[in-house]
Amino acid sequence: MEIPVDVDRVVEVLAARVHDEWAAIRISEGWRLGKEHDAKRKTHPSLVPYPSLPPEEREVDRRTVRATILALLEQGFEIRRDSSETLRSSSDGPDDPRDPEDKSRPH
Repeated sequence: MEIPVDVDRVVEVLAARVHDEWAAIRISEGWRLGKEHDAKRKTHPSLVPYPSLPPEEREVDRRTVRATILALLEQGFEIRRDSSETLRSSSDGPDDPRDPEDKSRPH
């Protein structure tokens, strides 16, 4: 089974959202940006905005999204876009951990 082209167009937006959620969880657990992944010091080099990730790390998030979409399609779900909605970037919302105006999260 393949992902329909119109659905595949949102993979990048969803991949950024997956990364944002992962980063938000880590930040809420006390993790911070560091040169190396260090569980004792709670540092991780990937606690950066999605566009700043190396290409191979962005691809990991894309694969996660594609696998999730395929699993939904294989279970008989349909994915449709409301034609009245415009495609938004994951950084458009106030809950984006990269949003400098959101004071509820440490940056």
